[in-house]
Amino acid sequence: MSAKKLIPGQPTWKDVVYETLKLLGRPARPKEISDLIAGHPKCRTNPTWRATVRRTLQQYTVFEPLGDKRWRLRSPAELQRVEVTKLNHTLAQGLLLELGRLYGYETYTPDLSRAFRDAHLGDVATLQRMPVFTYPRIIRHVGKIDVLWFYGGTDELVPSYAFEVEHTTGVAPGLLRLYQLFQVRGRETKLFVILPEHLRSKFEQEVVKEPYRRIREYLLQRTYEQLAALHEMAVGHAPLKKEFLAE
Repeated sequence: MSAKKLIPGQPTWKDVVYETLKLLGRPARPKEISDLIAGHPKCRTNPTWRATVRRTLQQYTVFEPLGDKRWRLRSPAELQRVEVTKLNHTLAQGLLLELGRLYGYETYTPDLSRAFRDAHLGDVATLQRMPVFTYPRIIRHVGKIDVLWFYGGTDELVPSYAFEVEHTTGVAPGLLRLYQLFQVRGRETKLFVILPEHLRSKFEQEVVKEPYRRIREYLLQRTYEQLAALHEMAVGHAPLKKEFLAE
C-alpha cells in the first residue's frame, strides 16, 4: 500500500496526508503515515518532508490527535460542529443557512460578505438576492432580517421561516423587523429570535411591549444551545438519509 499515486495533479500536503490516513482506514502515528508517503513526488523537492507531515497533522482541524500519539480523520459532521461557547452572530447565521439548505429551503441573508468558516455567508446561502414577495417598501425592511428560509417556485418564493439573531445588541430592532413581516405574512411565516442564554430575560422584557405583545404567541425564542444541537443532529443525519434513499 503506497501513497505515491494517491492524488492526481498538484496536491497540497494536506491532501496527501488526508488521503494517506483515508487509505489506512484507521488512526496512525506520524511515522506510519510518513512511511506510506515515502516516494511521493512531493517528497523529492522537500528534504524535510517528514517534518512537514508532522506539521500538517498539527495545523489542520481535519486531523485529530489521540492520546497515544496517533492521529485520525474527523468526519464531516465533526468538522461542522460548533462549540456553543464560540457561537457569535455570524456563526449562528451560518448554521441557520446550512440548516435551511439541509431541510430543502432556499436561504437568504443580507450579510452575504461576512466571513464564515473558510468562506463567506454568501457561499452558504442559496439565494443571492432577496425575493420580492410583497410591496417594495416592506421588502426594504424585512430584507434586513438575519436569515430567511423560502419555499416555492422561482417566481413565487415566499418566506416560511424568519430568524433574527441577537448576540450583544438590543432585541428591539430584530423584533420590529419580524413584526413588519408578520403584518404581511401573518402566521404563514414562523418567526424566531435566536440568542445566548443570558439574553433570554432581555427578550422577555421587550416582547411584552407594544407593538410586539400583539403577536407575542407567534414570536418564538430559541437559544444558541438549541441551535447548535439541532445543527449537529441534522449534519449527521444528512449523509445517512442520502445513502438510505439513494439520492
